Amino acid sequence: MTTDKTFSEEIIKHYLDDKLYEKRGISRDEYIKQCKAVWDQTHCKEGGYKLIIDELYDYSKVDETTDYNDKLLTNHLKNKQKSTVIQCFCLVKVKWENGDIKEVPWDERHSRDLDDPVEPEERDYFFALFDVLGFEALHAEIGTTRLYQSYKELIDRVTAKDSFSTLQTFNEPNVALTMVGDMPLRHHYFSDTIILWTPMLPEFVSPFCARCSDIICESILMGLPLRGAISEGRAILNKGHGVFLGSPLIEAARVEGQQNWIGVSFCPSSTDPHFQVSLHPDLLIQNYTKHFKPVNGFNRYVSLMTLDWPKRARERKIDETIIQQLQALKGRAPVDKQFYYEQTLAFIQHSRDNDGWYKNSALILPKPLETVIRICLTNGDELQGAFPNFTFKEREHREKYLLLIPKENIEFVKSLPLEKQSFDMDSLSRIMYVIPRVAIARQQLLRDEQNHPNALSGNIREQRPKDLTLTNKTIKRIFVGAKNYEIFLPTLNTIHESARSLIFVNYAIPEGETWNQAGIEILHKMELFSHRDFMNAVDSFRRQVDLSKETNEFFVEFLNDYKKRCETFIQDIDGLLTNFDPEFRVTYAPEIMQSERFYLLGLMIKMLCHLTDT
Repeated sequence: MTTDKTFSEEIIKHYLDDKLYEKRGISRDEYIKQCKAVWDQTHCKEGGYKLIIDELYDYSKVDETTDYNDKLLTNHLKNKQKSTVIQCFCLVKVKWENGDIKEVPWDERHSRDLDDPVEPEERDYFFALFDVLGFEALHAEIGTTRLYQSYKELIDRVTAKDSFSTLQTFNEPNVALTMVGDMPLRHHYFSDTIILWTPMLPEFVSPFCARCSDIICESILMGLPLRGAISEGRAILNKGHGVFLGSPLIEAARVEGQQNWIGVSFCPSSTDPHFQVSLHPDLLIQNYTKHFKPVNGFNRYVSLMTLDWPKRARERKIDETIIQQLQALKGRAPVDKQFYYEQTLAFIQHSRDNDGWYKNSALILPKPLETVIRICLTNGDELQGAFPNFTFKEREHREKYLLLIPKENIEFVKSLPLEKQSFDMDSLSRIMYVIPRVAIARQQLLRDEQNHPNALSGNIREQRPKDLTLTNKTIKRIFVGAKNYEIFLPTLNTIHESARSLIFVNYAIPEGETWNQAGIEILHKMELFSHRDFMNAVDSFRRQVDLSKETNEFFVEFLNDYKKRCETFIQDIDGLLTNFDPEFRVTYAPEIMQSERFYLLGLMIKMLCHLTDT
């Protein structure tokens, strides 16, 4: 299925190689002539491209030549009643932009920012982190040279593909869009850790997860099994400069370490609706948690989404070989580590038992007001409702809050005259939940009972909507754990992010490793801005709330202490505090910064504990 603007024999090469003309009882030249005639008769509007379909072709061969194929189109072509007609279709070229699919001209790039930036730059990525299990024990068993050879082969296999060919179909309410293309794959490794990433675009979700499944399969077959996690978010990932920074890395490292098996779990960030809607359910098992380490209380790293890599192994017909290898590895493993393999074998069986689970469950149907959303807050509380078909006008609110309609208010919201309404924070909080996104630990997309279309009983439209204002205030206070303060939530989040960034800087360079100058400068800049944002956030909070004289003096004294410490390594501290330009140049002393770092981190955590009473 080759696409082009001008007809040539290359477009139908796979049909010619398969000698479809012989099946039609015509010559090769006559077959080419027929294909060209159909091509020329098919008119495309600007921005479209043509595709020739010969139904006598065995489209199962596409599975062998494409790295990821969701099979929706090829299964249709394989199962469709065969015809001797040669057809030409015009497909529209599209791209994803701000959550919508839009047509683009033929010569416009399919997607934005697919190439690595020349200089380190923060962007949105899908990210995966893998850790080699038993690395230290294996080193003791086989020695450095043999381990290096095995590890090099594993790295070669894992990082063999710089791109991943794809053929997939996105189902929209009125049309199914077939997308043919390549997903760029970036990779790096250090010590016993392998990382993989690609730009955050919806059409890359399923291919990226399919590649992560392949990596697990390859590692088991090699006898160097991996444990991993998949996250998403903004990060600086620049292989050329050796710079890897951002929340997706931190989150993936936390989730990876929570598991007792060989496999991959999705991080809480991957429960974003856009991620779930774009992820083909063949790559997902829901509500499987047996492989997580036991903890006391709520585990904020459990997303209830697990990568179904055994399904991918069955499709590649290597599942039996993998089971045999796992059993052999278990026999050689220390007794206290054998349960890792038992957990993995149990998951493989669970995957088999639940093959095609979603076909009997209308899951992940992204229709506003029809899909039930279950939200779990960071404190473990759950809320349930539906997405509205509108959102805030203000961008800052859209980015910080999630709207969720209680079931009893759904019919009322459906009847709202949207074209005449102006929704602000106050009015929305009276009819639905306005949930801070930073308060969400995980969320699930589910369908309501299909057998009960009238489950929403009663004439809700005539009822007065439930006043959720008090509930919403409670949600905010539960999350921040505020004592007596009417705390401004983004302020607390800024303080938290500043502390997390400083912790990352403290542990960013493992002992024995050397970073280049560009990477070091980025770390220092990240550290400076963490101090700046923290001091400004605390001072902003102090000025926003009505504090007692004693409490206000505590904040003033605290900030003066923090500022004096920073003045030992920042020459122009006042200039830094008043300037929000990332390129702002400030004179600093890195060697002094290092000596003061832990003390200032302690002050950050002290303030965070004071505000949240934890």
